[in-house]
Amino acid sequence: LEEVSKYLEVLDLSNINSNTFKLKKYSCNDFNDAEKAAEKFRNFIEISNKQPISDLINILENLGIIIIQVKNYDNRFSDFDGLSEIVEGVPVIVLLDGITDGARQRFTIAHELGHLILDIKNEKIDAEKLANRFASALLMPKEAIINEFGSLRKKISFYELNAFKNEYKVSYAAIVYRLKDLNIINEYLYKKLNIFISKNIGKNDPNPIIPEISYGFKRIVHKLKANGIITLNKACELLGVSADEYNREDYSY
Repeated sequence: LEEVSKYLEVLDLSNINSNTFKLKKYSCNDFNDAEKAAEKFRNFIEISNKQPISDLINILENLGIIIIQVKNYDNRFSDFDGLSEIVEGVPVIVLLDGITDGARQRFTIAHELGHLILDIKNEKIDAEKLANRFASALLMPKEAIINEFGSLRKKISFYELNAFKNEYKVSYAAIVYRLKDLNIINEYLYKKLNIFISKNIGKNDPNPIIPEISYGFKRIVHKLKANGIITLNKACELLGVSADEYNREDYSY
């Protein structure tokens, strides 16, 4: 709440109001609708269904979605990855700062985006599973998966998984689950691949995807300070840094 309040304050100082933030909602009754919503959202941001999303945070911030990365002091939020909400008309996604696995971070962002834009019509459907399906389809479109792996496979090399992981910035587990979800592999191969990943990679990928960074809030604060709208002390207060730290980052002329 503190971080959201500060962000809304700098938006107000920048004369950016909630009318700027209008997210399109996608009607959703089932998992197939979540797939369609992901495709439509990709069309909206003008990214091909055969192309990876390279910087999800940057795209969402440019759409007007607030991205807040909360520091995990004293490991208080060990069981928290992210949440989303509309606050005073502004869409907000809160993430745990310090997640070392960018694949996990990006999936969390896509999942929370799903909560913001999916208009669920079927009350019996699990909203969390639906958001997961949306996230999978957004980060790994069906067209891209089939283009890379084919429509039906009995064997898959680890090199293929690794190449797709690094190109699309997703986890091995997410890729394998997506392949099963799309019936490209059967249950037996799905389990076999998971056993291989568990045995050879484990829970902590030795070559994780680099996490994305939000620059939105800090950029607005520096802009306000450069334009003389706020003082150096106010800028430091908003960013939680000392004057020396602020000046080391800033080279205004």
